[in-house]
Amino acid sequence: MSLTPSLPISEANSAVLLQTLTAEKTRRSTENRLAYYKPYAKQREFHSAGAKHRERLLIAANQVGKTWAGANESAMYATGRYTKDWEGCVFHKPTTAWVGSPTATTLRDNPQRVLLGRIGEHGTGTIPKDAIVELIAARNIADLADRIRSKIQSW
Repeated sequence: MSLTPSLPISEANSAVLLQTLTAEKTRRSTENRLAYYKPYAKQREFHSAGAKHRERLLIAANQVGKTWAGANESAMYATGRYTKDWEGCVFHKPTTAWVGSPTATTLRDNPQRVLLGRIGEHGTGTIPKDAIVELIAARNIADLADRIRSKIQSW
């Protein structure tokens, strides 16, 4: 199989094609971060323990990936989209979950941001953009989601 194009591509067209492909690659990695999740050893150990243990605790230093691991696992449960090498718990039907935080503001600014993406950029967090079906706003706190409904990948 030859990868040589049948028609010659000019330098200008080549630059436009490269720009278009780069933009598409960026869009895909931004709007489907879950597909690119690669846990490091301790995160993988935490996820794998979920296959055998109903409750787990992940204790680690600041800024080493605890929230990221939890958000990716939550996104898998919410969407049914598990990574190819997933060894943790697998649900075969839709799930319902709560995500909590000490205050509504810290909920919006931390777990919600990681799950959905920054305010105004929903679909850039761990829950893929094409999986977000509905966001129901909370009362009294700007930009806080009360409920998120996601599309489940069929099993």
